[in-house]
Amino acid sequence: MNENGVNVRINLEIINTITRGRFEVELHSWKHNSIMKPITDDTELFSVAAPPVVRIPCQWRDRDCRPLVKAGQRVLRGEPVATTEGVSVHSPVSGKVKEITVADNCEGIPAVTVIVETDEEGGTAALPAYSDWESLDRQALYTHLQSAGIVTTYKEGATYVKALPHPDTEIRTVLLHGCSLSPDVGEGTQLPEILQEVVSGLKILLSLYPGAELVWQSEKGSLLEEILSQFPQARLLSDTVTPFDSTMRAAMRQVLGHSLVEGCSPMAEGLLPVTFQQARAANRAVLLGEPYMEQLVRVEGNGVRHPGYYQVPLGINLGEVLIAAGADESQLAKVVVGCALNGTSVSRLDLPVGKSVSSVLTFTHDEVFHYQNRPCIHCGRCYQVCPQKLLPAKIAAYAESRRWDLAVEEGVLLCGECGRCSFICPARKPLLQLMELAKRMSAKH
Repeated sequence: MNENGVNVRINLEIINTITRGRFEVELHSWKHNSIMKPITDDTELFSVAAPPVVRIPCQWRDRDCRPLVKAGQRVLRGEPVATTEGVSVHSPVSGKVKEITVADNCEGIPAVTVIVETDEEGGTAALPAYSDWESLDRQALYTHLQSAGIVTTYKEGATYVKALPHPDTEIRTVLLHGCSLSPDVGEGTQLPEILQEVVSGLKILLSLYPGAELVWQSEKGSLLEEILSQFPQARLLSDTVTPFDSTMRAAMRQVLGHSLVEGCSPMAEGLLPVTFQQARAANRAVLLGEPYMEQLVRVEGNGVRHPGYYQVPLGINLGEVLIAAGADESQLAKVVVGCALNGTSVSRLDLPVGKSVSSVLTFTHDEVFHYQNRPCIHCGRCYQVCPQKLLPAKIAAYAESRRWDLAVEEGVLLCGECGRCSFICPARKPLLQLMELAKRMSAKH
């Protein structure tokens, strides 16, 4: 039991890597999914009940966060407990506010956190519902989505949670990322309910930004073609690239035609990233009056017996989610939040699930990779696998000698942070981390 009275039922010995939160496994086993237990149905959801205590992360990095409740106050399920950047954060349970504190989120970043103890009295606070939402003007629709807690997320080193851009913002592209679809369905087959909700939510979001095209990151198939046919401006990011072959950063670069400038948000470049969960939450907020208080989390890897998509209340512990997925404590060695190529390895499992957590990967003891940072053997494998045809080993050497200027000349700013160089390196050098460091430091200098 931790200091906030939350039972942590899985204790792990987390293996430290050279930098906080980075990990690697062998590339071929991830990319081809040859040994990882598959998710049999991408449209099936498993619900996880709320635990006795939830710790709701309310703050997004350094953004201004204003709690709306006090310790000892009783809140209803769906009631706002804080606002950040004008966006409401809601309690997924009814109960008493135990404490408002600053605690680490899943990426190890301190955030204002509201701790709520559930009770049996129940009760729900709902928002207005609009079956005829097309009649709302854009400002009214935007205000409603802010009240419902709808946000966007993107990866730029860490995962950022942001308010939706104002309707007057020039958004040219809505990128649906971090999702996968079964490639084919039979003729006349009705869309699964979750996909109907996603499609409806995308239409709502696109109505805020007239003229924006929808770009979908997935594989081709009859199901996807049926979905895209419902949008006047829609296309695939690529015929072959899936969210599990490419990082979000690489996907954004492909849409924009260039890498994001350090510290710049994609919305400033006219690109709005959207996940399945955010589109679905927008639909439920408008049509059902339901605030964003649950998260859709993809749980996979050989550390759990039942990989799949889990619908969990915000503020639930990672450990509780893994228990629901059938975690094997004797085999579980590492838990990573985020994508396989550059996710964040967590140091403990009592960390709360927030709106930035969409994927959790689990690894067994024989899958964990250790950096050794041995001398480069000049094999050239990092160059061979680099999509940008950079020389990662050379850039990493410049980073180790703190020659940020030479790293820039060698093209480090073109790096999409896919991590393939680190995976393939026989010397087990932390090439990805050194290149990330070079990019950050070159921006500062």
